[in-house]
Amino acid sequence: MSERNALLRRTRVWLAVFVVCLVLSGLTAFPLVHELHWTQSLLHQTPLGGRLPGLTGWIGSV
Repeated sequence: MSERNALLRRTRVWLAVFVVCLVLSGLTAFPLVHELHWTQSLLHQTPLGGRLPGLTGWIGSV
């Protein structure tokens, strides 16, 4: 019975870690719109945007 309890405990710990990682990955998606606006303005204000027209167009369409 002890092995079963240990296995159940390990499973619960890994499940909790997985859920926490899912929550953290979801939280990092929220500032995406602001980061894309910042990146787009940075590309338009620097010469880097002229050197990377594909990236500038892609950021604009995203």
